[in-house]
Amino acid sequence: MSFLLTTKKGRLFLNGEMMDQVSPFISGPAGIKEGNLLLAASKENLLTICDHIAYRFIRSGDIFSIDSKWLLEASPGVVKKYGKIDTSINERDQQGNYIKRNKVTRGWSYLFSGTLHRFFYREFDLFVNKNSLINGDYHWWLEDSEQNIIDLTEEQYHLNDIYDCRTNGVKHEPLKEALALKTRDLAFTVANDLFREGVDIKKILVTGYEYFSESKSIKKT
Repeated sequence: MSFLLTTKKGRLFLNGEMMDQVSPFISGPAGIKEGNLLLAASKENLLTICDHIAYRFIRSGDIFSIDSKWLLEASPGVVKKYGKIDTSINERDQQGNYIKRNKVTRGWSYLFSGTLHRFFYREFDLFVNKNSLINGDYHWWLEDSEQNIIDLTEEQYHLNDIYDCRTNGVKHEPLKEALALKTRDLAFTVANDLFREGVDIKKILVTGYEYFSESKSIKKT
């Protein structure tokens, strides 16, 4: 049976059930000191990583107040476009219809999905809609071969009565350039918080991380 991991009001839900007994720490993967972040997509690992993203970046209510010098370059694009929008404020789309916005999830579907992909790329692929859903915005999520889905930002569409935000999804490679730097920095923050082993951000590849295990002869475990 397939599952859906998502968030509602900053809390993690698995198939509609809130997850409130999640381990706060996990062991880092083999090769962590060389920059490898790849984890097995076990239930414990998935819940811990996803719940920490919800805790660290969504439940705080201010996704940008992150105490990390590495994130100084990671957020301006999203801050400028979405960061000042409150859920109580409406704006209009290109057709003049009012849109409800969620300041802690809108604009972050790729960043969260791209960050999670760095941990679970062995079993999960990045997916994106073929066509934009609202006012030019495209939605991103993770999905595996059994249609298990990780989508931490779908709530922004539910606010607008869109419940099929993953329609017409296609696999997509990780984005590069500035967005690759942002997901690297976010992944470092998560790993540095959760892994008992030390993490060196300079060792984490900005791009090409999905080939790390082969190039470094690290087993995918």
